[in-house]
Amino acid sequence: MARRVDTSPLAATAGRLNALDGDLTYRVGPPLEPGWCRLTDLVDATAVAAWHRELTASHGDRRAAAAFLGGWVADAAVDVWALPVWADRRLPLVAPHAILVRRHAKGWIDAVGVDGAPAVAVLADDPAAGQTGTVVASTYHVLVEGLSERLATLEPLLRVLASVLPVGLPALWGGLADSLANRALWLARRLLRDRQAAWQDAARLIDRLAADRPPPRPRPFPVHCAQAGELFAVRGTCCLHYRTVADPDRDGDGYCTTCPLRTDASRRQRLRAYLQEETPRDRGSCTAPVAH
Repeated sequence: MARRVDTSPLAATAGRLNALDGDLTYRVGPPLEPGWCRLTDLVDATAVAAWHRELTASHGDRRAAAAFLGGWVADAAVDVWALPVWADRRLPLVAPHAILVRRHAKGWIDAVGVDGAPAVAVLADDPAAGQTGTVVASTYHVLVEGLSERLATLEPLLRVLASVLPVGLPALWGGLADSLANRALWLARRLLRDRQAAWQDAARLIDRLAADRPPPRPRPFPVHCAQAGELFAVRGTCCLHYRTVADPDRDGDGYCTTCPLRTDASRRQRLRAYLQEETPRDRGSCTAPVAH
């Protein structure tokens, strides 16, 4: 029997997001192939312990493995809830147990989705407003408040991670804050939108989450190269990748480009090289104002 084509507003937004980058897979409805599970089943104490052992064996450091794992969980939640809001002003009204994830054979989460046909909050001027399964939010501010409430429901899952892994709850919330900033700027580059506006969208969400649980915060990092300008986010929380390489150098190899431990001089040099090497389509428009 052929699978029904889902024409829901969220499915349309998911298709648009998937077209932006071959590394992003966002599914709406039950997946057809094996390998998927609910996020809440993956972030179970027993499952997390086994996952962490696998990552420790492959990366050689238990603390780095824990940071990687926590970061992938944060990215999955941001992709499911925040990307549709930023891309199309549409918020999936799903709880964590309705988030689906797929683990890659090498350990990371390589696809996300939502189970069934979830309700979606939209604005009144959205063409989908009034369709079955939509709820109209009065303003974008209300939509963002709903997004922050969804993100806050990750607390029990992050507490499970903190109880099993060698990582504290503030660092896990910090990883979520970093994910919000990085994903907001990535989407702005892909959709050719104002980077400062994207940064402010992420910063407001981080402010809301930090009211009750102040995490380490990312910071904006503008880079100029010839006539081009771009805005990046320096992470507030280190992913500990440097612990998995021999002789890491904060001015050279071993540290991520946006690592908080890397020197800004070497960071700027690397990001300028990135801007020179990438095509305009890859980095998006550089016409939006970038803070100095």
